[in-house]
Amino acid sequence: VNQHIDTDEPQTELHKMTPGLEQKQIGRLQAARARRDSQHVETTLTQLRQAAASQQNLMDPLLDCARAHCTVGEIIQSLQQVFGTYTETPVF
Repeated sequence: VNQHIDTDEPQTELHKMTPGLEQKQIGRLQAARARRDSQHVETTLTQLRQAAASQQNLMDPLLDCARAHCTVGEIIQSLQQVFGTYTETPVF
């Protein structure tokens, strides 16, 4: 299957996060969560879930979530509650 291997292509270096940088980013995330209005965040995430469940356009609720300083993870988790998680079926 792999008779031809392209040796001219350089190896891609993987990014490795240092523990110090990881802790710094965690601290920034915790600080951002402490500064925001938690009630407003929950309200916008609920509106996003409701819009997703009713097949409405999601752009306005997504923008409201961003303006309320919802994290990407929180937004994704809200959408996964409605749509589920896609798992690709391998084809051989």
